[in-house]
Amino acid sequence: MKKFSRAPYNYYPLASDSNRAGLGLRVEVRGFQWSHVLAEDCIFWHYDIVNISDHTYDTTAFGFYADPGMGGANSSEPANSAYYNTLLNIAYTWRQEA
Repeated sequence: MKKFSRAPYNYYPLASDSNRAGLGLRVEVRGFQWSHVLAEDCIFWHYDIVNISDHTYDTTAFGFYADPGMGGANSSEPANSAYYNTLLNIAYTWRQEA
């Protein structure tokens, strides 16, 4: 995002490269899905986020939007639920059968 490389911020993640803007974070993502019967309806996303800038950030935040509403808002399907487990550091959704 070039907004922060302009005045009044003049922020560049790499002091040696004025063509780069943004935070200077490299994000790699992979999706894993299997055809085995126990995992055929699951997809696992792995995010690897690395700071490649010249700056050390005290804190950062990462957000991921997932819509567990399989079937749409007006669907007559059974309820869908989502949960985040802070001990396992994992978010998941599921469909409750009727």
